[in-house]
Amino acid sequence: MVDLDELNNIEINFIVGHPRSGTTLMMVIFNQYDNCISTPEIHHFIYFYKKYRSVREVSVRLISDYKEYLKMFFHYKNSPLIGPYNSKLLDDLQPGQKISYSQLTKLVYLCLYGEKGLNGNIQVIVDKNPYYSFHIDKIFEVFPKAKIIAAVRDYRAYLLSIRQSSHTFVSQKSFLYFAVSWNAYIKMILKAKENNSGSITILKYESLVHNKEEEVRKSVEFLGLKYDSNLFDFHLYVQERMRSFEMPKTVHDRLIKKMNDLSMPINPNRVFAWRDSLTLEQRKQAEIICGEWGVKLGYKTETTYNLIDRLFVKFSALFYYIRVGMFLWINSPDIFFYNEFKVTKKRKALEESVKRNRLAE
Repeated sequence: MVDLDELNNIEINFIVGHPRSGTTLMMVIFNQYDNCISTPEIHHFIYFYKKYRSVREVSVRLISDYKEYLKMFFHYKNSPLIGPYNSKLLDDLQPGQKISYSQLTKLVYLCLYGEKGLNGNIQVIVDKNPYYSFHIDKIFEVFPKAKIIAAVRDYRAYLLSIRQSSHTFVSQKSFLYFAVSWNAYIKMILKAKENNSGSITILKYESLVHNKEEEVRKSVEFLGLKYDSNLFDFHLYVQERMRSFEMPKTVHDRLIKKMNDLSMPINPNRVFAWRDSLTLEQRKQAEIICGEWGVKLGYKTETTYNLIDRLFVKFSALFYYIRVGMFLWINSPDIFFYNEFKVTKKRKALEESVKRNRLAE
């Protein structure tokens, strides 16, 4: 039987922030520690929060729910940065065994990295999950001692990056939608930091790129880990993980690109690529929508516009303000996961289609 009390000694922390802000990079860096595991968006904490946050003991249904979720996760969202999955800790749970939701959540994290998660050496867990930016209150409810690194990036660089990295199997969303979405992340992060100043630190992508040693040192020490200059060999770690992970390039071009980007040392030349890659009109739209919140983070506007321009862009983005506003108002994990798995099912269907075409050739 698992000694669940030992899980209370494992610290748990989180990396949040909008996508394309360096969250995955930080996750990979933390994963190089022998006593730390950092996980890529497995979501189980929020997925089961409503159902099991008040759990007091293990049940047959609980074990079944978690095993089914992990089976679904690895079927649809397998990644070279996670695994091999080992179900031993879940298998060892006994119905009637006393357990808390914090213990249960930590237990699942330990299942995700094979022997590393089972060897008893793990002292720190870091969950990287941009979506948790909208559920920071729940993090502190379950893990009151948790620390959070909130990664942010210049909105213009984010808009460029998010469009260049879009799924090939998902319809392209509007430039204005992404701008309004960036605002939503930043509002939630800054509000949470105001209410929990000592437990949340802001990590700016640009600072990470230009002052990597200083920023990584501050981040790892913020989570109670010891800084080591060898952490910047993270690209070797990614290359090693990629070599042992089978993935048809024709199916997973986007993930291949993401992993190849991670497998290279940090490139500072991309920080201001938006100045050449975004049109003047796009930069103006971005600054009209995001400029006010960008200034709060130290990002300066560079275009000029008048009241007519402002009103036109705001009106053009009205639908996206309503859409994002409804998302924030409802703030439902159920809706998020419905869309999340709808996307992954499309990807899986594409995989199967490619396989059938290959067999037919």
